[in-house]
Amino acid sequence: MNPGDDLTGLLAVAGIILVLVLVITQLAATWRARIVAQRDDDRYRELNQKYAELLLEHEDLRQRVANELTGVRQSVTSMELMMRELD
Repeated sequence: MNPGDDLTGLLAVAGIILVLVLVITQLAATWRARIVAQRDDDRYRELNQKYAELLLEHEDLRQRVANELTGVRQSVTSMELMMRELD
């Protein structure tokens, strides 16, 4: 065998190994990115659900405050009428 043929074969094997390592590394990175994206999607869904719950709670509280404010206005109006009648 010729020493040049040995070197060529060695470089070919090293090149193939390098390509395989790069492909495997990229596949692992893609797989990891998908896992992270899925986890982020789950967190987004949880946050979205929590936001919807808080929005409903806020609307309920706003409605109760509006009702109480209406009652206070009616009380103040009736007190004003009584005060005017006394004058």
